[in-house]
Amino acid sequence: MIKLKSLLGKNVEQMKFHILKLCKLYNIKIKYISNCRDSYAHFPTKTVYIVPIESDISYSVALHEIAHCLKEGDPFDIDDEIIAWKWAKKNALIWTSKMQKSMEGDIQNYIPSGPADSAATRYKGYVDTIKSI
Repeated sequence: MIKLKSLLGKNVEQMKFHILKLCKLYNIKIKYISNCRDSYAHFPTKTVYIVPIESDISYSVALHEIAHCLKEGDPFDIDDEIIAWKWAKKNALIWTSKMQKSMEGDIQNYIPSGPADSAATRYKGYVDTIKSI
């Protein structure tokens, strides 16, 4: 288990407590998994599948998945991803540069690469959006 003494004045125990508090507030169930990349939210059952909170990254991912439980949407839609990340950032106790980089990388995965076409043109504007979140 990773132990962080302090992260901008917030320790891992405070982040864990914050996630538990939010899940209780919004009646969201937590199921723990072993790989952070497999995290997801299941809106119909209001369940988040997340790794235990041991770092700022696992904390930000948990916040993001909680956001998905609050508003039904398409998990493969970039607009819904941006909404969930904005909620996560707004409601975080802290927001580190590592969390920002992780969020930006996640959103970038939704932007198609390849030859310019109508979809690529549509997503081009999201690059600026990512930086402004």
